[in-house]
Amino acid sequence: MTTKVYTEVVLPLLKDELWEHNLNLYHDADSIYISRAIKKYYSDNQIPLITLPGVSPDFSILESMAHPIKRKFYAKRYATEKAVIARFQHLFEEEMDQKAIQDIYSWYTKRLHEARRAKGQMTRY
Repeated sequence: MTTKVYTEVVLPLLKDELWEHNLNLYHDADSIYISRAIKKYYSDNQIPLITLPGVSPDFSILESMAHPIKRKFYAKRYATEKAVIARFQHLFEEEMDQKAIQDIYSWYTKRLHEARRAKGQMTRY
């Protein structure tokens, strides 16, 4: 994904949902997410954000849930931007286990505190 696609297509789709439901955007430290242009977009659009370490078993929970969805998304090519957006929305809204995501989210504060107490070492999660 390019910075342009992320800032002009993906983030605008998510921004209103984040604000409407009082959610934070979680992402890892992949270079696309921490570039100057992306950081400026987050700041300019007041997107609530938490950046997670890239290789931490404690914080890769959502990645493990998203991986099957990513495989489905990238398994097919799309001819138009409209088709890509429709596919992304369908997969996000219909095929991601929202209850499991909410359950994980509810435990996240506890996980963060335990990781801090462990000074970055692995925890029981």
